[in-house]
Amino acid sequence: MFKSYQGVANSAKDNFTAQLESNEEFAGIIQEIEKVEELVKGNVYAEFKQTSDKSEFIKDNQNDIRPRLSAISGVQNKIKEYEEWKLNLEKVKLQYQDLYNSAPDNLVADAYIPNPNKEHETFIRAEAEYFSSYKKTIQQYIPWEAFRLEEEDNLSELAKSLLPEAFHDAVLSDQSEETIIETIANYLHRINDKNRQLNNRKIQKIKDLLHDVDVAASQQENIIRRIDNFLKDKTSITGGYKTRLKKSTATLFPKEWMSRFQENLEDTSNNFTGRLAEKIDLENMIITAFLDCGGHAGMQVTAQKLLDPSVYYEVEFKMESTTGRVNKGSKGQTYAAIALLCIARLSVMDNEEGKKQQPAVRIMPIDEAEGLGSNYDMLHDIAQIYDYQIISLSIGPVGKFKDGEQYLYILHKNMEEEAAVNYTPMAILCEADKSAIQNGIEI
Repeated sequence: MFKSYQGVANSAKDNFTAQLESNEEFAGIIQEIEKVEELVKGNVYAEFKQTSDKSEFIKDNQNDIRPRLSAISGVQNKIKEYEEWKLNLEKVKLQYQDLYNSAPDNLVADAYIPNPNKEHETFIRAEAEYFSSYKKTIQQYIPWEAFRLEEEDNLSELAKSLLPEAFHDAVLSDQSEETIIETIANYLHRINDKNRQLNNRKIQKIKDLLHDVDVAASQQENIIRRIDNFLKDKTSITGGYKTRLKKSTATLFPKEWMSRFQENLEDTSNNFTGRLAEKIDLENMIITAFLDCGGHAGMQVTAQKLLDPSVYYEVEFKMESTTGRVNKGSKGQTYAAIALLCIARLSVMDNEEGKKQQPAVRIMPIDEAEGLGSNYDMLHDIAQIYDYQIISLSIGPVGKFKDGEQYLYILHKNMEEEAAVNYTPMAILCEADKSAIQNGIEI
């Protein structure tokens, strides 16, 4: 029986050693295993030789001998398992070379992997998910490129086909699929930075525009106030009525939204600039800002409207008595009121507040002057006060002629011509005009 054990042990040992010698990875431990095997064999043989009852010795030590044989068999199984993993490793190397066209630098793990089978299954699942996502992306976004990309499994080509042309240089500059996502992410990060800078410039442009609009609206409101003061303080229309130009705040376009816009820009907690940045052009950004800062959501508003200073106030022109009673006015009164408004506007715009009016040639044209009655006298007085020359056209002669203060010409249609032409105007001269002509002065 001992010889039988020896035969089995020697056979197992020889086979085990042969397998170890065929694998360079285990070359360093062969000698150690041989020493242990010789020691075990020597101890068993010595004990067997000294015993008087050989059969009893084998019977008593078989429980110790069998585990040793099993251990040798277990090592053989580990060698077989190693061979299987070695084959798997070679397959992985080939797959790596197919994917990246180069051999891996190092396939040795830095740390011990307690369960390589589980890690391998995880890798297989991840690889399957990757290929599934790869094909799904092609079918969803660029199905017309499926015939070219699905079989290639080329991430760089997929990126170039998916992304806008502006990204192509960034993708082409990165030949490594391992870093292509990072390259695209960095490129997008740079684009976002440039967009933020551009949006900041747009917001600053809107801020400057609204400041100019606010200033212009305030200046126009001040002109309205000065015109109203002119009309209220200077003259009266027949019947004792005063013309007034009243200003009120526009209900649909509250001017306060422009100051609220500035406040929202300074408040970093409300994401106001983020909502503006979602819009592409200045017009949409201005409209969004208006609606966010108090504008009516149901309005059909344009940026052009919002940048018009005159939309932020309403103006009413009327005639009223000293008690505030509004008068619609007769034809003559209405005509005089409009003339007063024009004079007031020109007078206010002609000079700055508090300064003397500058010298100029000022003309006041009045049509059908003979129908104005006493309102013509009022306009005449205003013309003298504010240095205006009156030019009046009427069918009939003017009601009052003041010698030395007017030039009067009569126009006659030339009945001999089909075209609408007049004869040479005929002047009605006063004594002062006659003296001037005699002295060689052209009238």
